[in-house]
Amino acid sequence: METVATFAQRMKEAMGDDSYADAAQKLGVAKSTIASYVTGTRNPKRAFIKMVADVYNVSPVWLMGADVPRQGRVEEKSAQEQEMANLLEEMRTRDDCRMLFSLARDATPDDVRLAATVLEKLRNKEGGK
Repeated sequence: METVATFAQRMKEAMGDDSYADAAQKLGVAKSTIASYVTGTRNPKRAFIKMVADVYNVSPVWLMGADVPRQGRVEEKSAQEQEMANLLEEMRTRDDCRMLFSLARDATPDDVRLAATVLEKLRNKEGGK
């Protein structure tokens, strides 16, 4: 893959008509942080690149300046990865699962399914009293 642009150029292009303030709000960072990336005075970390790609619906590889299509992901999540992400999101957002979320970070999808099933059975048992 040939690099044809810098991250700074691609970020500015991805932002389109968004101001630094608009981008900062969407990305949850300071306006000065956006300015430092767009002017090229700061190099992005992988997490920031992914966040920009998700927010602006562009390929992270494209953002890094590669000669690849702008839209979409270069690699789609496998069904198992997507299922795991969905299960972890449920555990993160459900009040009765918050405590388990930190433990589930290194768990397998089967571990998470089992934990969710046990919690659901416990909740149903409490509701049936």
